[in-house]
Amino acid sequence: MTLDHDGTQLGQVGNCGENCIDGIVPDLNGVVHWELYLWKATYFSGTVNYAYGNGPLEIEGPDKNMWDRCYSQCFADDRPTSAPTLTAEPTPTVIPCLQNCDNTGETTCQTDDISRFLFAGQSNMEGHTKDASQVLFTKIVNILNTKRKRKHKLKKMQIYLNQAKEATSHSSTNEARLMWFLRRYLKKNVINEDHKDAVCSWTNPSFMQDLDCERPVSSTACGDTYGPELMFAHRFPTLDTPLRGKPVGIIKVAAGGTEIHRDWMKNSGIYWRYMKNAIVAAEGSIEAFVWFQGENDSFDDWNKDNYLQHLTEFIADIRDEIFRSSTKFQSAIEVPVVIVELGMWIYGIDRTVIEAQQEFVKSTANTLLVSSGSHDDTTKMLSKFYHLDAASILIIGSRISKAVAALLNKQENVDFLE
Repeated sequence: MTLDHDGTQLGQVGNCGENCIDGIVPDLNGVVHWELYLWKATYFSGTVNYAYGNGPLEIEGPDKNMWDRCYSQCFADDRPTSAPTLTAEPTPTVIPCLQNCDNTGETTCQTDDISRFLFAGQSNMEGHTKDASQVLFTKIVNILNTKRKRKHKLKKMQIYLNQAKEATSHSSTNEARLMWFLRRYLKKNVINEDHKDAVCSWTNPSFMQDLDCERPVSSTACGDTYGPELMFAHRFPTLDTPLRGKPVGIIKVAAGGTEIHRDWMKNSGIYWRYMKNAIVAAEGSIEAFVWFQGENDSFDDWNKDNYLQHLTEFIADIRDEIFRSSTKFQSAIEVPVVIVELGMWIYGIDRTVIEAQQEFVKSTANTLLVSSGSHDDTTKMLSKFYHLDAASILIIGSRISKAVAALLNKQENVDFLE
């Protein structure tokens, strides 16, 4: 095993995919894991996240936590006691560009004159909607496009939602009901084709690539399958805002398994320059910022205890960069910010980061919190899987659109009932 992510993750040496298991040593049960990661509260094998005591790593005896066992045997002296000292990558001297993906031969910036929204975060911002169910998106779209009655459609959707990983009867019922409200945006000839008036890009900093070019929004254009940008692109232009009916762009900078201090912050994050480059490349067209991150911070005491401070500093720096690049705002605090609350799976493990997100929005002007279903009220629950299912990401994308619209309209609250 190797100790990674500032001592919060143990990774199996040899993790390289389902068809790459030569030389991997079996566990105590004789099981060979083609991909295995251990954290303090959960572990990941193959494509599934488990609690200790369940799944393929289940072992006899009281000491079922393999993180504790492996860590104490191999890495007990390596645990940091304070924040890691990191050096951010230097900002390149070349001015970053956002180009249309069709203009592959161009060397100059080709930024269209449209309103853009900066989306950033970790894996659920990326997408990964097929991890919970390979067929759920297609089944929901097909069901909503039949001529059957509402009751029949809800029942059929619940069947497929119940088949998704970590589904519950409560989450399936709630997601089916919310999908019904979004049916107008899920017509086959609309949702399955390139969007005519919305573009997106997805820059993954872990690939150390240049800023991605812009392409029409689709269910596969700008994420691992799609993230919240898909429903946002379809719903936001229909809402009553100064931008109603106008073309929009989503600039997404997202990488899975990241921590806010180590990866994203201005003075410590190795990915900060990608955030700054995206803002500069947008040439003053950014209208709002959306942040969906924090799961990995929830497994480390120092990270989660300092998350509120880190989030406050990070958002202030993002706002300052957007303000200085634009003529839309009179001050940095006027830049609208939407925080997406972490989901049900992390809610059941540790709520510290979620509470920090809630406190940040309560105490910070011109911000709103989007619920992702982490709620004691069973009628408000969404997907419990660590990579949210297809329906949950569509619902969250819709809620982001409503939150952004409310902030643009100078409203302090938003109704997320549908």
